[in-house]
Amino acid sequence: METVMVLKTSRIRDTFLLLTLLINLTSCNEQEFYEKKFLNGAGVADNDLPTEIEIPVPNPSEPEVPVVTEPTDPTTPTDPTDPVVTEPTDPTNPTDPTDPVVTEPTDPTNPTDPTDPVVTEPTDPTEPTEPTEPGITLKNVVEKFTQTEAKEGKVDILWVVDDSGSMGDEQKALAYNFDVFIHEFLEKKIDFKMAITTTDGTSSKDGRSVCDFRILDSNAATSNESKFVKDFASCIKVGTRGSGREQGLRTSKSFVNRYLENWMRNEAYLVVVYVSDEEDQSSSTAQSYVDFFKELKKSSGLIKLYSIVNTKKTGNSWETIGHRYLEVSDKTGGVTSHIKNDFYQVLREMGGKIVNLIDSFALSNKPYEDKVEVSVNGSKVSSGYTYDNQSRSIKFEQDKVPNEGSNIEISYAVETQEFN
Repeated sequence: METVMVLKTSRIRDTFLLLTLLINLTSCNEQEFYEKKFLNGAGVADNDLPTEIEIPVPNPSEPEVPVVTEPTDPTTPTDPTDPVVTEPTDPTNPTDPTDPVVTEPTDPTNPTDPTDPVVTEPTDPTEPTEPTEPGITLKNVVEKFTQTEAKEGKVDILWVVDDSGSMGDEQKALAYNFDVFIHEFLEKKIDFKMAITTTDGTSSKDGRSVCDFRILDSNAATSNESKFVKDFASCIKVGTRGSGREQGLRTSKSFVNRYLENWMRNEAYLVVVYVSDEEDQSSSTAQSYVDFFKELKKSSGLIKLYSIVNTKKTGNSWETIGHRYLEVSDKTGGVTSHIKNDFYQVLREMGGKIVNLIDSFALSNKPYEDKVEVSVNGSKVSSGYTYDNQSRSIKFEQDKVPNEGSNIEISYAVETQEFN
């Protein structure tokens, strides 16, 4: 009995010792486990770690989202097995030639690399193309002359002189150099009439003649050339007490209206010479005065408006560019000169131009691109004449002048806006 009790006690002790050993072993393993977690988690406490690890399972009803990694720095070595998706690069910047490049369609109007693809839109075949010079409409014109009219050689010249306070020197220069202007007229026995008025448009002077114009024509010059030159020199000095509001275009029109019956001849050239150091201040437009003069003649080519004015700025504040005078000269093929130039040269050139008109055929309009066709008695001629684009006139060479009574036709095109 006692022996049995000892055995039971021994078994109980052994069992207790075994349980104690197991408990101690378990505690050691658990402590070691926590220590390993602490080290492997780089200081992450157990309560921050998930107690369970969930592995995502693909859902067949949702699309799979691809994972795109950012482009890596080509200078940094990477695992060659890593997938890299690069964005399209700017084709204008140098890149790795292996990078994929997507180019936009280029503008076909801009120069590009000839290898770039260019896509052009199809044009509408029913849509009219723009003309080379849009807005230009041409009209054919034929002007007829006879050789007899050219040989008559008549010209009426009206001088319109600024009589304001600043014009004393210019008037003296006109008087002093007049002989070079008139020399060729007298040499060639040109049938001329001259008259003088001022730019003063006030009621007492508006278009009134300075001096008796009967002493300023070719008859007076033939009778006494010396007296004629002196009379002109005296009359052209119109004084400097006139209005400071120069209105040369207006006074020239007023002169013609006053003396149309007594002075101007229908078959003669009409040349108006404006001499002023300031802009015209007439009330109407420059074009309206051009139209007035052209309506006076059967052929508007017989009208020439010349200007000796400021063609550019000067150092004097009271002197202005004569834009309106220059405009009427341009519209009639007239000569223009700067008033500050040497009057000897100015008058010599101007006199020669007027004399050249006498045996020329002046056109009413400006030919398009200066192209003309000339016919004599119905037969076209391609040589033996010259065309002066400044005066817009045809002149036959001396040994090619048609016989008296010959019919001359000059054909050309004009822009409709130029046609009058």
